[in-house]
Amino acid sequence: METTKDQLLNGELQILQPKKGFRISIDTILLASSVITGKANTILDVGCGVGGVMLCAALRIPALRATGLEIQDEIVDLCQQNIELNHLEDRVKLIHGAVGAKISQLKANSFDYVVSNPPYYESNEMMQSPVNSKATSHHELDVNILEWTNYCIKMCKPRGYISIIFDSARIDDLMSAVHGKVGEITLIPIWSKPGTDAKRFILRARKGVKTPSRISTGITIHNDDGSYTHEAREIIYNMGQL
Repeated sequence: METTKDQLLNGELQILQPKKGFRISIDTILLASSVITGKANTILDVGCGVGGVMLCAALRIPALRATGLEIQDEIVDLCQQNIELNHLEDRVKLIHGAVGAKISQLKANSFDYVVSNPPYYESNEMMQSPVNSKATSHHELDVNILEWTNYCIKMCKPRGYISIIFDSARIDDLMSAVHGKVGEITLIPIWSKPGTDAKRFILRARKGVKTPSRISTGITIHNDDGSYTHEAREIIYNMGQL
């Protein structure tokens, strides 16, 4: 696999990732920024890929201990390299396995925070990429959003938090998947530019509570001229919290 070495968080984080296939985007940094400082000592990144989300979160929150779960062999190798490249072996560990599988190292109800960037598209939706890693990351090939979300909730401690970034076209599917299982739901719309529809959103919620839901003001990534907004720059360059 041909790779590139890239920098995130104003050069503080080094990332090896496939040159072709699924690559880290602004979604990665936004999801990591949704982890609330002071509410998480342990975090599980479900479907962690090359480790972008959990490594960004670990860098932003020095006391955080992170665990990543990933199924793809070559991507697991890159993720482990990224952990070592950023000297985070003492706080970040990786588990090679499938979502929903019984894994001895992972116990239910054991993480303060669970984050995930699940596949956005159903298996029969849109043309799948010929690059296996990209197809696996983008399409529900083995696990659908209900199964994926149930696993995230299962691994979270009672009253712990989950953050999931998802495609706005499937907001009904995600809301249905979490209905009755979490509360204190905050929907965070992500707009590319002012006046555009939000194509992505983050759902942040707490397990086993009944606090009412809300829709936040969200975040706009770019100004009309294509430059980053002040809010986006604070997250991308200064490790701010969403």
